[in-house]
Amino acid sequence: MSRLTAKTLDAADPRRVDQDDAVSRQREGEIAAEARALFADQATTAVAFCGLDAWFDGNTAETRRWANILRRLQN
Repeated sequence: MSRLTAKTLDAADPRRVDQDDAVSRQREGEIAAEARALFADQATTAVAFCGLDAWFDGNTAETRRWANILRRLQN
């Protein structure tokens, strides 16, 4: 089995996706906390600029990630 096929099958495993999502959500929370500690009142602005940068680069996954972090900061 080629690496691409093994990787594709592994990525299709719903347990793997759920685990990756949980890790991703945890990491987003850590990034939001670090942004608050580093930028204080300007944390939302800093994260919004990161999201815009990802959007201008055409990186949809990173844009979504920064949007999720921005939502965490706004709550």
